[in-house]
Amino acid sequence: MKKILLFPMVFILLYSCDKAVYFDIPQNEKPLLHDKDTVLFVEKTQGSIDSFVVNIESYYRISDKKYYHENILINYQKVHQFSTKFQFSVQRESSTAVSFNSYYYSTIYQEMSNSNYIINGKTFSSVYEVDSWTDRPDSAPSVVFYSHQQGIIAYKFPDNRVYELKSK
Repeated sequence: MKKILLFPMVFILLYSCDKAVYFDIPQNEKPLLHDKDTVLFVEKTQGSIDSFVVNIESYYRISDKKYYHENILINYQKVHQFSTKFQFSVQRESSTAVSFNSYYYSTIYQEMSNSNYIINGKTFSSVYEVDSWTDRPDSAPSVVFYSHQQGIIAYKFPDNRVYELKSK
């Protein structure tokens, strides 16, 4: 009789240990952008425009056969940029990594402070300011302003040119 009771208990215990555990990104921290969206940035003083096509990929990274970590990868590819690469990438999981042409910026962690960023009277909340921490050329932005929902809000070059998101 003990063997009959022991078998279901062991089966239940083993079955419950193998359940998948999902670590999803909170809905309020997922981007509002969609795959193939076009995003425009306007330089504050000269008015020149940078336009990007956004590619978004969402997937789960599996660890230890049962832990599923949601990932979101956002690539901003500059439109009509054939001769040189001009691309931002954002990798979002439990932390967020922002890069420009493989030059990386400070990692964004959940507990980091953020602030509001105002563009033409529109306030963007929970914006992180990240500086470049790798050696980079002057042709790469030195600072990127990023929001989990809005994506890249603005970027600043070493010569103080600032490109801001053109909002609707």
